[in-house]
Amino acid sequence: MYLSIIFLPLLGCIASGFFGRKVGVDGARLITSLSVIITTILAILGFFEIGFNNLPVTINLFRWIDSEWYNIIWGFQFDSLTVSMLIPVLIISSLVHIYSISYMSADPHNQRFFSYLSLFTFMMIILVTANNYLLMFVGWEGVGVCSYLLVSFWFTRIAANQSSISAFLTNRVGDCFLTIGMFAILWSLGKRKFSRVFSSLRIKNQKISPLSKYTLSIGQRCLHKTTNILGRQVSTSDFNLISRTQIRLSSNSYLAPYLAGLIEGDGHIAVHDKNTQKKEYRPKIIIAFNINDKPLAEKLSTELKVGKVIDRSSAGHVLLQILAKEEVLKIINIINGHMRTPKLEALHRAISWINERDNSSIPLLGIDSSPLESNSW
Repeated sequence: MYLSIIFLPLLGCIASGFFGRKVGVDGARLITSLSVIITTILAILGFFEIGFNNLPVTINLFRWIDSEWYNIIWGFQFDSLTVSMLIPVLIISSLVHIYSISYMSADPHNQRFFSYLSLFTFMMIILVTANNYLLMFVGWEGVGVCSYLLVSFWFTRIAANQSSISAFLTNRVGDCFLTIGMFAILWSLGKRKFSRVFSSLRIKNQKISPLSKYTLSIGQRCLHKTTNILGRQVSTSDFNLISRTQIRLSSNSYLAPYLAGLIEGDGHIAVHDKNTQKKEYRPKIIIAFNINDKPLAEKLSTELKVGKVIDRSSAGHVLLQILAKEEVLKIINIINGHMRTPKLEALHRAISWINERDNSSIPLLGIDSSPLESNSW
Protein backbone atom coordinates (compact mmCIF):
# COMPACT_ATOMS: atom_id res chain seq x y z
CA MET A 1 0.00 0.00 0.00
CA TYR A 2 2.76 2.45 0.94
CA LEU A 3 4.66 1.88 -2.28
CA SER A 4 1.42 2.66 -4.12
CA ILE A 5 1.17 5.96 -2.26
CA ILE A 6 4.62 6.88 -3.55
CA PHE A 7 4.50 5.69 -7.14
CA LEU A 8 0.86 5.96 -8.31
CA PRO A 9 1.21 9.68 -9.20
CA LEU A 10 4.44 8.86 -11.07
CA LEU A 11 2.64 6.21 -13.11
CA GLY A 12 -0.06 8.75 -13.93
CA CYS A 13 2.64 11.21 -14.99
CA ILE A 14 4.29 8.63 -17.28
CA ALA A 15 0.98 7.54 -18.81
CA SER A 16 -0.04 11.11 -19.58
CA GLY A 17 3.38 12.39 -20.61
CA PHE A 18 4.80 9.53 -22.69
CA PHE A 19 1.60 7.89 -23.90
CA GLY A 20 -0.56 10.99 -24.16
CA ARG A 21 -1.35 10.50 -27.83
CA LYS A 22 -2.53 6.94 -27.27
CA VAL A 23 -4.67 7.57 -24.20
CA GLY A 24 -6.03 10.85 -25.52
CA VAL A 25 -7.07 13.98 -23.62
CA ASP A 26 -9.88 12.33 -21.68
CA GLY A 27 -7.66 9.34 -20.89
CA ALA A 28 -4.86 11.56 -19.58
CA ARG A 29 -7.29 13.47 -17.35
CA LEU A 30 -8.88 10.28 -16.05
CA ILE A 31 -5.64 8.39 -15.38
CA THR A 32 -3.82 11.23 -13.59
CA SER A 33 -6.84 12.32 -11.54
CA LEU A 34 -7.74 8.77 -10.50
CA SER A 35 -4.15 7.95 -9.57
CA VAL A 36 -3.99 10.96 -7.23
CA ILE A 37 -7.45 10.31 -5.76
CA ILE A 38 -6.60 6.65 -5.07
CA THR A 39 -3.31 7.79 -3.52
CA THR A 40 -5.27 10.14 -1.25
CA ILE A 41 -7.55 7.31 -0.11
CA LEU A 42 -4.55 5.09 0.61
CA ALA A 43 -2.90 7.92 2.56
CA ILE A 44 -6.02 8.29 4.72
CA LEU A 45 -5.92 4.54 5.42
CA GLY A 46 -2.25 4.91 6.30
CA PHE A 47 -3.13 7.75 8.65
CA PHE A 48 -5.50 5.51 10.61
CA GLU A 49 -3.03 2.62 10.61
CA ILE A 50 0.13 4.52 11.52
CA GLY A 51 -1.10 7.72 13.14
CA PHE A 52 -3.37 6.09 15.70
CA ASN A 53 -1.21 3.07 16.46
CA ASN A 54 2.15 4.87 16.29
CA LEU A 55 3.68 2.05 14.22
CA PRO A 56 6.14 3.58 11.72
CA VAL A 57 6.73 1.85 8.39
CA THR A 58 10.15 2.00 6.67
CA ILE A 59 10.67 1.05 3.03
CA ASN A 60 14.18 0.62 1.62
CA LEU A 61 14.12 0.18 -2.16
CA PHE A 62 17.74 0.10 -3.31
CA ARG A 63 21.20 1.38 -2.49
CA TRP A 64 21.70 4.75 -4.14
CA ILE A 65 25.27 5.73 -3.21
CA ASP A 66 27.63 2.96 -2.14
CA SER A 67 31.16 3.82 -1.04
CA GLU A 68 33.49 3.01 1.83
CA TRP A 69 32.61 6.09 3.85
CA TYR A 70 29.25 7.22 2.46
CA ASN A 71 26.21 5.03 1.85
CA ILE A 72 22.75 6.24 0.93
CA ILE A 73 19.70 4.03 0.49
CA TRP A 74 16.65 5.16 -1.46
CA GLY A 75 14.32 4.77 1.51
CA PHE A 76 11.04 6.16 2.77
CA GLN A 77 9.67 6.60 6.28
CA PHE A 78 5.96 6.64 7.11
CA ASP A 79 5.43 7.83 10.68
CA SER A 80 2.83 9.92 12.51
CA LEU A 81 4.13 13.23 11.18
CA THR A 82 4.55 11.92 7.62
CA VAL A 83 1.01 10.58 7.26
CA SER A 84 -0.37 13.76 8.84
CA MET A 85 1.39 15.86 6.21
CA LEU A 86 0.37 13.59 3.33
CA ILE A 87 -3.33 14.19 3.99
CA PRO A 88 -3.43 17.95 3.15
CA VAL A 89 -0.87 17.56 0.34
CA LEU A 90 -2.85 14.88 -1.48
CA ILE A 91 -6.31 16.31 -0.82
CA ILE A 92 -5.25 19.66 -2.29
CA SER A 93 -3.55 17.91 -5.21
CA SER A 94 -6.71 15.91 -5.92
CA LEU A 95 -8.83 19.05 -5.90
CA VAL A 96 -6.38 20.79 -8.24
CA HIS A 97 -6.53 17.85 -10.67
CA ILE A 98 -10.33 17.87 -10.64
CA TYR A 99 -10.53 21.65 -11.06
CA SER A 100 -7.99 21.58 -13.91
CA ILE A 101 -10.22 19.26 -15.97
CA SER A 102 -12.62 22.16 -16.53
CA TYR A 103 -10.07 24.97 -16.36
CA MET A 104 -7.83 23.45 -19.06
CA SER A 105 -10.64 22.09 -21.23
CA ALA A 106 -9.88 24.44 -24.14
CA ASP A 107 -6.11 23.91 -24.10
CA PRO A 108 -4.67 21.63 -26.80
CA HIS A 109 -1.87 20.36 -24.55
CA ASN A 110 -3.85 18.80 -21.71
CA GLN A 111 -1.69 15.67 -21.61
CA ARG A 112 1.49 17.65 -20.94
CA PHE A 113 -0.16 19.81 -18.27
CA PHE A 114 -1.60 16.85 -16.34
CA SER A 115 1.73 15.05 -16.62
CA TYR A 116 3.47 18.03 -14.97
CA LEU A 117 0.75 18.18 -12.31
CA SER A 118 1.15 14.49 -11.40
CA LEU A 119 4.93 14.84 -11.39
CA PHE A 120 4.58 17.76 -8.95
CA THR A 121 2.48 15.54 -6.66
CA PHE A 122 5.05 12.75 -6.88
CA MET A 123 7.88 15.10 -5.91
CA MET A 124 5.86 16.42 -2.98
CA ILE A 125 5.40 12.86 -1.74
CA ILE A 126 9.15 12.25 -2.08
CA LEU A 127 9.81 15.43 -0.10
CA VAL A 128 7.44 14.40 2.71
CA THR A 129 8.23 10.67 2.96
CA ALA A 130 12.03 10.63 2.41
CA ASN A 131 13.92 9.15 5.35
CA ASN A 132 17.21 10.98 4.73
CA TYR A 133 18.27 14.50 3.89
CA LEU A 134 19.69 13.72 0.45
CA LEU A 135 16.46 12.12 -0.78
CA MET A 136 14.50 14.98 0.77
CA PHE A 137 16.69 17.34 -1.27
CA VAL A 138 15.74 15.40 -4.42
CA GLY A 139 12.07 15.96 -3.60
CA TRP A 140 12.71 19.63 -2.87
CA GLU A 141 14.50 20.10 -6.20
CA GLY A 142 11.78 18.17 -8.03
CA VAL A 143 9.10 20.44 -6.59
CA GLY A 144 11.10 23.46 -7.72
CA VAL A 145 11.49 22.12 -11.27
CA CYS A 146 7.80 21.19 -11.49
CA SER A 147 6.84 24.66 -10.27
CA TYR A 148 8.90 26.13 -13.08
CA LEU A 149 7.29 23.82 -15.66
CA LEU A 150 3.77 24.62 -14.48
CA VAL A 151 4.27 28.39 -14.22
CA SER A 152 5.85 28.49 -17.70
CA PHE A 153 3.35 26.04 -19.21
CA TRP A 154 2.11 28.74 -21.60
CA PHE A 155 5.68 29.51 -22.63
CA THR A 156 4.60 31.68 -25.55
CA ARG A 157 3.47 34.34 -23.08
CA ILE A 158 6.21 36.72 -21.93
CA ALA A 159 4.61 37.23 -18.50
CA ALA A 160 4.55 33.46 -17.87
CA ASN A 161 8.23 33.15 -18.81
CA GLN A 162 9.24 36.02 -16.56
CA SER A 163 7.26 34.64 -13.62
CA SER A 164 8.72 31.17 -14.04
CA ILE A 165 12.30 32.50 -14.13
CA SER A 166 11.67 34.59 -11.00
CA ALA A 167 10.24 31.58 -9.18
CA PHE A 168 13.12 29.39 -10.30
CA LEU A 169 15.77 31.88 -9.13
CA THR A 170 14.01 32.37 -5.80
CA ASN A 171 13.98 28.61 -5.24
CA ARG A 172 17.71 28.50 -5.88
CA VAL A 173 18.28 30.72 -2.84
CA GLY A 174 16.44 28.17 -0.71
CA ASP A 175 18.47 25.39 -2.33
CA CYS A 176 21.70 27.12 -1.34
CA PHE A 177 20.82 27.38 2.35
CA LEU A 178 19.31 23.89 2.42
CA THR A 179 22.55 22.49 1.00
CA ILE A 180 24.59 24.38 3.59
CA GLY A 181 22.37 22.97 6.33
CA MET A 182 22.76 19.42 5.02
CA PHE A 183 26.53 19.69 4.94
CA ALA A 184 26.52 21.20 8.44
CA ILE A 185 24.52 18.24 9.77
CA LEU A 186 26.79 15.77 7.97
CA TRP A 187 29.89 17.50 9.32
CA SER A 188 28.68 17.81 12.93
CA LEU A 189 26.76 14.54 13.32
CA GLY A 190 28.12 12.35 10.52
CA LYS A 191 24.60 11.09 9.72
CA ARG A 192 22.05 11.57 6.92
CA LYS A 193 19.00 9.60 8.07
CA PHE A 194 16.42 11.54 10.06
CA SER A 195 16.07 8.84 12.73
CA ARG A 196 19.82 8.80 13.44
CA VAL A 197 20.08 12.58 13.44
CA PHE A 198 17.16 12.96 15.85
CA SER A 199 18.58 10.28 18.14
CA SER A 200 21.80 12.30 18.31
CA LEU A 201 20.09 15.55 19.29
CA ARG A 202 20.25 14.68 22.97
CA ILE A 203 24.02 14.33 22.79
CA LYS A 204 24.80 17.02 20.24
CA ASN A 205 22.17 19.57 21.23
CA GLN A 206 24.84 22.25 21.80
CA LYS A 207 25.37 22.33 18.01
CA ILE A 208 21.68 22.33 17.01
CA SER A 209 19.40 25.36 16.76
CA PRO A 210 16.81 25.62 19.60
CA LEU A 211 14.14 25.31 16.91
CA SER A 212 15.18 21.66 16.47
CA LYS A 213 14.10 20.91 20.03
CA TYR A 214 10.52 21.83 19.10
CA THR A 215 10.40 20.00 15.76
CA LEU A 216 9.32 16.54 16.92
CA SER A 217 7.06 17.80 19.70
CA ILE A 218 5.15 20.20 17.47
CA GLY A 219 4.73 17.44 14.89
CA GLN A 220 3.25 15.19 17.55
CA ARG A 221 1.03 18.04 18.74
CA CYS A 222 -0.24 18.60 15.17
CA LEU A 223 -1.15 14.92 14.98
CA HIS A 224 -2.96 15.15 18.33
CA LYS A 225 -4.98 18.16 17.12
CA THR A 226 -5.74 16.48 13.81
CA THR A 227 -7.06 13.36 15.49
CA ASN A 228 -9.24 15.50 17.75
CA ILE A 229 -10.80 17.10 14.66
CA LEU A 230 -11.59 13.63 13.37
CA GLY A 231 -13.30 12.85 16.67
CA ARG A 232 -10.59 10.73 18.24
CA GLN A 233 -9.38 11.48 21.74
CA VAL A 234 -7.16 9.54 24.08
CA SER A 235 -9.19 6.54 25.17
CA THR A 236 -9.59 5.14 28.65
CA SER A 237 -7.60 2.10 27.64
CA ASP A 238 -4.53 4.34 27.22
CA PHE A 239 -4.66 5.30 30.88
CA ASN A 240 -5.42 1.71 31.87
CA LEU A 241 -2.22 0.71 30.10
CA ILE A 242 -0.34 3.15 32.28
CA SER A 243 -2.18 1.97 35.40
CA ARG A 244 -1.21 -1.64 34.72
CA THR A 245 2.44 -0.66 34.98
CA GLN A 246 1.67 0.24 38.62
CA ILE A 247 3.45 3.58 38.38
CA ARG A 248 3.53 5.69 41.53
CA LEU A 249 3.72 9.48 41.63
CA SER A 250 7.23 9.20 43.03
CA SER A 251 8.26 7.18 39.98
CA ASN A 252 6.21 8.71 37.17
CA SER A 253 8.41 7.87 34.16
CA TYR A 254 5.30 7.24 32.06
CA LEU A 255 2.64 9.21 33.89
CA ALA A 256 4.55 12.51 33.76
CA PRO A 257 4.98 12.72 29.96
CA TYR A 258 1.48 11.29 29.48
CA LEU A 259 -0.07 14.02 31.61
CA ALA A 260 2.15 16.69 30.05
CA GLY A 261 0.99 15.56 26.60
CA LEU A 262 -2.67 15.85 27.60
CA ILE A 263 -2.17 19.37 28.94
CA GLU A 264 -0.17 20.49 25.91
CA GLY A 265 -2.70 19.00 23.51
CA ASP A 266 -5.98 20.18 25.07
CA GLY A 267 -5.02 21.77 28.36
CA HIS A 268 -4.77 25.27 29.76
CA ILE A 269 -2.46 26.61 32.46
CA ALA A 270 -3.43 30.04 33.75
CA VAL A 271 -2.62 32.43 36.57
CA HIS A 272 -5.30 34.85 37.71
CA ASP A 273 -4.86 36.94 40.85
CA LYS A 274 -8.08 38.71 41.79
CA ASN A 275 -6.71 40.17 45.02
CA THR A 276 -2.96 40.65 45.30
CA GLN A 277 -3.23 42.16 48.78
CA LYS A 278 -4.69 38.94 50.20
CA LYS A 279 -2.33 36.84 48.08
CA GLU A 280 -5.25 34.86 46.80
CA TYR A 281 -3.98 31.67 45.16
CA ARG A 282 -5.39 31.55 41.65
CA PRO A 283 -3.23 29.39 39.33
CA LYS A 284 -5.40 26.78 37.66
CA ILE A 285 -5.10 23.89 35.24
CA ILE A 286 -7.93 22.79 32.95
CA ILE A 287 -7.88 19.82 30.57
CA ALA A 288 -10.64 19.32 27.97
CA PHE A 289 -11.87 15.87 26.91
CA ASN A 290 -14.31 14.68 24.29
CA ILE A 291 -17.62 13.67 25.85
CA ASN A 292 -16.87 10.04 24.94
CA ASP A 293 -13.74 10.20 27.10
CA LYS A 294 -15.53 11.29 30.25
CA PRO A 295 -14.50 8.01 31.99
CA LEU A 296 -10.85 8.89 31.31
CA ALA A 297 -11.26 12.34 32.88
CA GLU A 298 -12.97 10.80 35.92
CA LYS A 299 -10.27 8.15 36.26
CA LEU A 300 -7.51 10.74 36.12
CA SER A 301 -9.26 12.82 38.77
CA THR A 302 -9.74 9.77 41.00
CA GLU A 303 -6.28 8.25 40.54
CA LEU A 304 -4.42 11.54 41.00
CA LYS A 305 -6.89 12.85 43.60
CA VAL A 306 -7.10 16.24 41.94
CA GLY A 307 -9.79 18.53 40.57
CA LYS A 308 -13.33 17.80 39.54
CA VAL A 309 -14.94 16.81 36.27
CA ILE A 310 -17.37 19.35 34.82
CA ASP A 311 -19.90 17.90 32.38
CA ARG A 312 -20.60 20.04 29.34
CA SER A 313 -22.49 17.53 27.26
CA SER A 314 -24.27 20.27 25.34
CA ALA A 315 -20.92 21.39 23.96
CA GLY A 316 -19.71 17.82 23.39
CA HIS A 317 -16.93 17.80 25.98
CA VAL A 318 -16.05 17.60 29.67
CA LEU A 319 -13.47 19.53 31.66
CA LEU A 320 -11.09 18.36 34.34
CA GLN A 321 -10.75 21.54 36.41
CA ILE A 322 -7.95 21.76 38.96
CA LEU A 323 -8.10 24.85 41.20
CA ALA A 324 -7.00 23.89 44.73
CA LYS A 325 -3.52 25.02 45.70
CA GLU A 326 -2.19 21.62 46.73
CA GLU A 327 -3.66 19.92 43.67
CA VAL A 328 -2.20 22.46 41.23
CA LEU A 329 1.18 22.05 42.92
CA LYS A 330 0.92 18.28 42.57
CA ILE A 331 0.29 18.51 38.81
CA ILE A 332 3.05 21.09 38.33
CA ASN A 333 5.57 18.88 40.12
CA ILE A 334 4.57 15.94 37.92
CA ILE A 335 4.78 17.67 34.54
CA ASN A 336 7.66 20.06 35.27
CA GLY A 337 10.51 19.08 32.96
CA HIS A 338 8.30 17.04 30.63
CA MET A 339 6.78 19.82 28.50
CA ARG A 340 7.75 19.81 24.83
CA THR A 341 5.86 22.74 23.27
CA PRO A 342 5.66 26.53 23.80
CA LYS A 343 3.04 25.90 26.51
CA LEU A 344 6.12 25.57 28.70
CA GLU A 345 5.97 29.37 29.00
CA ALA A 346 2.55 29.18 30.66
CA LEU A 347 3.86 26.59 33.12
CA HIS A 348 6.84 28.84 33.94
CA ARG A 349 4.51 31.80 34.56
CA ALA A 350 2.50 29.71 37.01
CA ILE A 351 5.64 28.48 38.79
CA SER A 352 7.07 32.01 39.00
CA TRP A 353 3.77 33.25 40.43
CA ILE A 354 3.83 30.51 43.09
CA ASN A 355 7.51 31.08 43.96
CA GLU A 356 6.98 34.82 44.36
CA ARG A 357 3.88 34.70 46.55
CA ASP A 358 4.59 31.56 48.57
CA ASN A 359 8.33 32.06 48.91
CA SER A 360 8.85 28.72 47.17
CA SER A 361 11.78 27.54 45.10
CA ILE A 362 10.23 25.33 42.42
CA PRO A 363 12.80 25.09 39.58
CA LEU A 364 11.93 26.32 36.11
CA LEU A 365 12.89 23.23 34.15
CA GLY A 366 13.42 23.61 30.41
CA ILE A 367 11.98 21.88 27.37
CA ASP A 368 12.05 18.07 27.32
CA SER A 369 14.27 17.20 24.35
CA SER A 370 14.68 13.53 25.19
CA PRO A 371 13.79 10.98 22.49
CA LEU A 372 10.15 9.92 22.26
CA GLU A 373 10.92 6.31 23.15
CA SER A 374 7.31 5.55 24.08
CA ASN A 375 3.91 6.90 23.05
CA SER A 376 3.14 8.11 26.59
CA TRP A 377 3.57 11.78 25.62
